[in-house]
Amino acid sequence: MNMEAVHMSCEIADRELDELIQKVKDSKSISRGDIETIKDLLKIIYYAKTTTAMEDAGYSRNYAYDDGYSNRRDSMGRYARDNGESAGRYTHANNGDRDHIIHGLDNMISSVKDDHMRKILEKARQEM
Repeated sequence: MNMEAVHMSCEIADRELDELIQKVKDSKSISRGDIETIKDLLKIIYYAKTTTAMEDAGYSRNYAYDDGYSNRRDSMGRYARDNGESAGRYTHANNGDRDHIIHGLDNMISSVKDDHMRKILEKARQEM
Protein backbone atom coordinates (compact mmCIF):
# COMPACT_ATOMS: atom_id res chain seq x y z
CA MET A 1 0.00 0.00 0.00
CA ASN A 2 1.34 3.39 -0.91
CA MET A 3 1.54 5.39 2.33
CA GLU A 4 1.58 8.69 0.44
CA ALA A 5 -1.84 7.86 -0.99
CA VAL A 6 -3.09 6.96 2.49
CA HIS A 7 -1.93 10.33 3.86
CA MET A 8 -3.45 12.16 0.89
CA SER A 9 -6.77 10.33 1.35
CA CYS A 10 -6.84 11.27 5.02
CA GLU A 11 -6.11 14.93 4.33
CA ILE A 12 -8.77 15.16 1.61
CA ALA A 13 -11.35 13.40 3.77
CA ASP A 14 -10.52 15.69 6.69
CA ARG A 15 -11.00 18.80 4.52
CA GLU A 16 -14.24 17.47 3.06
CA LEU A 17 -15.52 16.64 6.55
CA ASP A 18 -14.75 20.15 7.81
CA GLU A 19 -16.59 21.68 4.83
CA LEU A 20 -19.59 19.40 5.26
CA ILE A 21 -19.85 20.08 8.99
CA GLN A 22 -19.69 23.82 8.31
CA LYS A 23 -22.45 23.44 5.68
CA VAL A 24 -24.62 21.56 8.17
CA LYS A 25 -23.99 24.20 10.85
CA ASP A 26 -24.89 27.01 8.45
CA SER A 27 -28.08 25.36 7.20
CA LYS A 28 -29.05 24.05 10.65
CA SER A 29 -30.32 20.86 9.03
CA ILE A 30 -28.82 17.56 7.97
CA SER A 31 -29.94 15.17 5.26
CA ARG A 32 -29.52 11.41 5.11
CA GLY A 33 -26.99 11.91 2.33
CA ASP A 34 -24.97 14.20 4.58
CA ILE A 35 -25.04 11.58 7.33
CA GLU A 36 -23.82 8.87 4.93
CA THR A 37 -21.07 11.15 3.59
CA ILE A 38 -19.95 12.02 7.13
CA LYS A 39 -19.89 8.32 8.00
CA ASP A 40 -17.79 7.52 4.91
CA LEU A 41 -15.38 10.37 5.58
CA LEU A 42 -14.93 9.29 9.19
CA LYS A 43 -14.22 5.72 8.04
CA ILE A 44 -11.56 6.95 5.62
CA ILE A 45 -9.92 9.07 8.32
CA TYR A 46 -10.09 6.24 10.87
CA TYR A 47 -8.62 3.58 8.57
CA ALA A 48 -5.95 5.91 7.19
CA LYS A 49 -4.83 6.94 10.68
CA THR A 50 -4.92 3.33 11.89
CA THR A 51 -2.83 2.22 8.93
CA THR A 52 -0.35 5.05 9.52
CA ALA A 53 -0.10 4.28 13.24
CA MET A 54 0.53 0.61 12.51
CA GLU A 55 3.24 1.44 10.00
CA ASP A 56 4.84 3.89 12.46
CA ALA A 57 4.79 1.21 15.17
CA GLY A 58 6.80 -1.11 12.96
CA TYR A 59 3.95 -3.29 11.70
CA SER A 60 4.66 -4.49 8.21
CA ARG A 61 2.53 -6.52 5.88
CA ASN A 62 5.62 -8.50 4.89
CA TYR A 63 7.42 -10.73 7.36
CA ALA A 64 10.94 -11.90 6.61
CA TYR A 65 11.66 -15.46 7.65
CA ASP A 66 14.90 -16.29 9.39
CA ASP A 67 14.32 -19.95 10.16
CA GLY A 68 11.18 -20.85 8.26
CA TYR A 69 8.85 -19.80 11.07
CA SER A 70 6.89 -16.59 11.22
CA ASN A 71 5.43 -14.38 13.89
CA ARG A 72 2.19 -13.99 11.98
CA ARG A 73 -1.05 -14.61 13.80
CA ASP A 74 -4.38 -15.98 12.73
CA SER A 75 -7.71 -14.15 13.04
CA MET A 76 -8.01 -15.21 16.71
CA GLY A 77 -4.61 -13.75 17.60
CA ARG A 78 -2.90 -17.13 17.91
CA TYR A 79 0.46 -17.76 16.31
CA ALA A 80 -0.09 -19.27 12.88
CA ARG A 81 1.54 -22.57 12.09
CA ASP A 82 3.33 -23.26 8.88
CA ASN A 83 5.46 -26.25 9.97
CA GLY A 84 8.55 -24.55 8.64
CA GLU A 85 7.46 -25.09 5.05
CA SER A 86 7.10 -21.42 4.21
CA ALA A 87 9.90 -19.72 2.42
CA GLY A 88 10.33 -16.23 1.15
CA ARG A 89 7.81 -13.64 2.18
CA TYR A 90 4.31 -13.82 3.57
CA THR A 91 1.96 -11.09 2.48
CA HIS A 92 -0.79 -10.31 4.94
CA ALA A 93 -4.08 -11.16 3.24
CA ASN A 94 -6.28 -8.64 5.05
CA ASN A 95 -6.79 -5.68 2.75
CA GLY A 96 -9.74 -4.39 4.76
CA ASP A 97 -8.17 -1.00 5.44
CA ARG A 98 -7.38 -0.47 1.78
CA ASP A 99 -10.85 -1.62 0.70
CA HIS A 100 -12.57 0.76 3.13
CA ILE A 101 -10.46 3.69 1.97
CA ILE A 102 -11.13 2.90 -1.69
CA HIS A 103 -14.88 2.53 -1.03
CA GLY A 104 -14.92 5.89 0.75
CA LEU A 105 -12.95 7.53 -2.06
CA ASP A 106 -15.40 6.12 -4.61
CA ASN A 107 -18.31 7.61 -2.65
CA MET A 108 -16.54 10.96 -2.42
CA ILE A 109 -15.69 10.96 -6.15
CA SER A 110 -19.33 10.34 -7.05
CA SER A 111 -20.62 13.10 -4.79
CA VAL A 112 -18.03 15.88 -5.17
CA LYS A 113 -19.05 18.80 -7.39
CA ASP A 114 -15.65 20.46 -7.87
CA ASP A 115 -13.72 19.02 -10.87
CA HIS A 116 -10.34 19.84 -9.32
CA MET A 117 -11.22 17.98 -6.12
CA ARG A 118 -12.57 15.05 -8.18
CA LYS A 119 -9.23 14.79 -10.02
CA ILE A 120 -7.34 14.82 -6.71
CA LEU A 121 -9.58 12.07 -5.31
CA GLU A 122 -9.24 10.01 -8.49
CA LYS A 123 -5.46 10.33 -8.32
CA ALA A 124 -5.48 9.22 -4.66
CA ARG A 125 -7.65 6.24 -5.59
CA GLN A 126 -5.32 5.24 -8.43
CA GLU A 127 -2.36 5.41 -6.05
CA MET A 128 -4.09 2.89 -3.75
